[in-house]
Amino acid sequence: MQPPHFLIGKLPSGEQCWAAIDPTARYTEHAIAERRFGAYLRPFTTEEDARAALIAAGAQAIEVEVRKRRG
Repeated sequence: MQPPHFLIGKLPSGEQCWAAIDPTARYTEHAIAERRFGAYLRPFTTEEDARAALIAAGAQAIEVEVRKRRG
């Protein structure tokens, strides 16, 4: 099992919104959130759906979150 990955959308106001992507997610309502944890709780199953939701929310720039691995 792989952990979900995240997309970060930059809004015109300077704020960020998050979208999680987890292809194994079932029975959840998909949604973007203002914080990473909120997005983690309601992931999208495809990256295309997550990008479309961020664009619909007004994101002008979308980037993939890059986290450094420990160890």
